[in-house]
Amino acid sequence: MRIKSIVASFIILAMLAPFQFADAADIVKQKKEYTYEMVKRDLVALEKSYPDLVELKSIGKTEYGREIYAISVGKGTPTAFINASHHAREYFTTAIVMNQIQDLLTRSETEEKVNTLLDHVTIWFVPMVNADGVTLVQQGVSAFPQADRKAILAMNDGKTDFSRWKANAKGIDLNRQYPADWTNIKSSPGKKYYANYKGSSPLQTKENQAILTFTYEIDPQMTMSYHSSGQVIYWNFHNDESVIARDTKLARQLAQMTGYKLMTPTINPSGGGYSDWFIQTFKRPAYTPELATSSGERPVKLNQFAEEWKRNKEVPMWLAENAYTLWRDKVQSKLIEEEVEITLTEKTKIYHSMSKSDSAYATLSPTTIKSTAHWDKWYRVETWLGEKYIYVADAEIVTPVKTVNITKSTTMHAIPSELSKVKGYLSPQEIKVITQTGNWSKVNTWLGEVWIQVN
Repeated sequence: MRIKSIVASFIILAMLAPFQFADAADIVKQKKEYTYEMVKRDLVALEKSYPDLVELKSIGKTEYGREIYAISVGKGTPTAFINASHHAREYFTTAIVMNQIQDLLTRSETEEKVNTLLDHVTIWFVPMVNADGVTLVQQGVSAFPQADRKAILAMNDGKTDFSRWKANAKGIDLNRQYPADWTNIKSSPGKKYYANYKGSSPLQTKENQAILTFTYEIDPQMTMSYHSSGQVIYWNFHNDESVIARDTKLARQLAQMTGYKLMTPTINPSGGGYSDWFIQTFKRPAYTPELATSSGERPVKLNQFAEEWKRNKEVPMWLAENAYTLWRDKVQSKLIEEEVEITLTEKTKIYHSMSKSDSAYATLSPTTIKSTAHWDKWYRVETWLGEKYIYVADAEIVTPVKTVNITKSTTMHAIPSELSKVKGYLSPQEIKVITQTGNWSKVNTWLGEVWIQVN
């Protein structure tokens, strides 16, 4: 029935817009120079085609108001994160990532391995971080307000050809903006420019603020930040000694899969990159592959697409499998002690332990039941057989309202970072929490949604 409904919907869409796409398996057209508008169109189409497996949302806006789109594939608790086009001229990476998204979705309908993995893991993608910069490279200064064109041209040394442009449209390099040894970043030109300017402070741009906040919210176990070019992989930024063996092993696996060369760690690497920040902040693996053979200060040509797609097609599966393993090893030894209500819509098997080989040979009828603890999709519940476990892939969960007690005047931040803009101060009170990550809580105030740090 699901396949029939997808086909029917696309027949209607094809009648309305036959030039866009023919069926659900061909929304993304592989060798394509992706524009911001094309990314938006294809992501919306993918969400409509796979509503049970996909979530699409904007995580913020660029400096010139373009949406920064994030799309998830999968339904699991642990997450992995793939992003592309931090740099304007590197939109070749967006084409690779868009194809990765569609490949996972189409394979989920025919390959049990893919379907099972996506039931346990959620992979988030941001295919185009720097939508303003990409638009500037592809369309030139005419795509921006008349009042700003003179300044943009000046940042490009007066040249009307923007194919070398790397920064966002405000002249700030987004991959030198993260708070990872930002003070010691090398080779910054000291002014807004087409490339390499680190800004006057970290997290200065709306794009960086959106990606950092989103990362905290999805809490990924591993990340992949695609760049171009050079066919190399950056993977180390002062990695903690306790995890260096793990990260080295994974880096070698990725190098073997893609055929790219691993970059040798240096004593004083220049920081500010997304992977640098993630490694330092989360103590988890992060990788920055540079796609394609070197193209200098120019976009990678599409004649390299077939080769680079072959090298990177399986990367999301590899990332998701390892993200799940890292998460499982971290939390499997203990249940998360949290009361939630679960609505069961069909008969559900009861197990003695968190193993499908340990059946209690009994079932629960459709009902709403309270769980006292959970791990992944396993829930501990009280039954007539005593305390047992159930496995629920698609449960309707009702989580109790969380609050935080503020005992002193507390700084409100725009994003979960002490370096971010201070929006005001919150007086002592008990306040409802929207979401939490570490000791940061997002709360709703008279100023809108803000982040506070509660020790």
